[in-house]
Amino acid sequence: MPNNRFHPSAKRTLGFTVIEIVVTLAVSLTLISLAYPSFRTLTQNSRMAAQINDLIADLNYTRSEAIKRRAAVTICTSSDGATCSAGNWANGRLIRDANLVALRYRGALDATTDTLTSALSSYSYDSKGGVAVAISFKFCDVRGASFGKFVNVNSIGQAALDRVSPPATCP
Repeated sequence: MPNNRFHPSAKRTLGFTVIEIVVTLAVSLTLISLAYPSFRTLTQNSRMAAQINDLIADLNYTRSEAIKRRAAVTICTSSDGATCSAGNWANGRLIRDANLVALRYRGALDATTDTLTSALSSYSYDSKGGVAVAISFKFCDVRGASFGKFVNVNSIGQAALDRVSPPATCP
């Protein structure tokens, strides 16, 4: 009776065999190697969406402050957060009022992977929330133009992501 596995005094073997562990690791590594490119793309898409949303939020904030203050408010490139400087939008951006008081600063993007460009280094919203000329921002990452995005601001100051046409080139 001691050899009966249902008997209380019978010994039980707990744990895994070496073969079971090796097979489990092989299956896990195969699944991870198949999923990694998808996770990388998901991470890049999420980062790009977050940075585009930050830009649109900053543009909307600039517009709303101009309307609220009934005066021009400017968004410009800035690397130090205190002054506007000619340069790349990826180095950072500053929002300031007509009295040159800084209202908000957003730091630099990851320069090794991301670019944000526009025709000018500063744009002003008037007291009614409009801009003198339509604005277009081009956002690109290491994947190139096929994954690039445009953020457009129309003449009445509304910012929106262009979901139709990707940029033809990316720096």
